[in-house]
Amino acid sequence: MADKIIINLLSEYIIEVEKFPSSKFFFRGEANEYRERTASALRQYKGTFNDTKEYPFNKMLDDFYREVIPVLSNVEHENFIAFAQHHGIPTPLIDVTKSPLVALYFACQSETEGNGYVYLFGENYIDITKIIQKYPNEFRIL
Repeated sequence: MADKIIINLLSEYIIEVEKFPSSKFFFRGEANEYRERTASALRQYKGTFNDTKEYPFNKMLDDFYREVIPVLSNVEHENFIAFAQHHGIPTPLIDVTKSPLVALYFACQSETEGNGYVYLFGENYIDITKIIQKYPNEFRIL
């Protein structure tokens, strides 16, 4: 498990994140603590609280694509899976940022009082941006 640092002031946060240059790290802010960082499409979610029906994320992506394709810009079409994620459709992507302040913003978006969390991802990652852009409609998970 990674080190956990408790920070209470913005000035403390800035001092701490300056140790981790954004050229080498990605940041992720979450309002609640989760055991692991898992993409929404891969989470063990089965609908509403009492619903036993599986979460049909592939169908949701297909339906959303058919609905919005006539109005998508070229950039939105090339980045469709990211576009879908930012419209609430479950995808196999996880939002990260090069900005520690953007991550902090999302960490502070809880509807209740409590701690937010900022996670750092080091250099061991795979950038799939060019693959997604090359195959914009191949967003299904097999």
